[in-house]
Amino acid sequence: MIEEIYDAKLAKQDAELRSMQFEYNALQAEINPHFLFNTLETIGSSAKLANAHETSEAICTLAELLRVSLGGAGKPGTR
Repeated sequence: MIEEIYDAKLAKQDAELRSMQFEYNALQAEINPHFLFNTLETIGSSAKLANAHETSEAICTLAELLRVSLGGAGKPGTR
């Protein structure tokens, strides 16, 4: 009986660990694209401030493409 309780406890801990790993992976998958988007926006803004308008436009266009691929968060065409 002690062994059954021990096995049940281990199974429960294993299930909780798998659940936490799944949540972590889901959050990681969500954070990575947004980090890239924010980085592109920062680089684009820096290029614009440095009067590198063609570079700024290319980066902002790439950031907008990423935004659309993530589900259209934000307003397209705004910089």
